[in-house]
This record gives sequence, C-alpha cells and structure tokens, in this order.
Amino acid sequence: MDAGTVAPLSVKQLIEDAADALGLTLQYEVWPGGRSDTGAIQLTREGILAAGISYPVHTAGAAEALVDLADVEATLRLLVAAVQTFGQ
Repeated sequence: MDAGTVAPLSVKQLIEDAADALGLTLQYEVWPGGRSDTGAIQLTREGILAAGISYPVHTAGAAEALVDLADVEATLRLLVAAVQTFGQ
C-alpha cells in the first residue's frame, strides 16, 4: 500500500500463495507518504488488478544503494510464480 495504491485482496492472496509455494517470507510495506506507478496502472480504463512488489534496499533514493542479490533473486522468483498462476 502507498498513497495511491491499495492491492486488491485477490492479488494479495495470489502473491501470498506464490510466496508460500516457494517457501518465501513476505514483509508487508505500508508507505502512506510515497507513491509508485502502481496506482496509475490500477486506474487505467476500467481498472487493472495490480500490486507493488519490491525488495529491501539500504539507502533507497540515494545516488548509491545496497541490495542483497539473494533478495533480488527471491523477488524475481516470486514475481514469476505469481504471474504464472494468475488466472488459474
């Protein structure tokens, strides 16, 4: 959730199910002061099911940021698994 997005429960459940299947632990992010592009995507035409998925970043928004590549890989695996199960 951010200032422009609230993930639909069906999308949240899809992501949770994909994470469970992969043995991944999710951390929920509430960012009421920030915005992502997800809110604009949700409002396109009649509405699009959307949710933001991110990975932890140290010093986000700075000229240099640190990430753990294992977090990036896990996020990609989660995204692929969620997309593959969408509509099933």
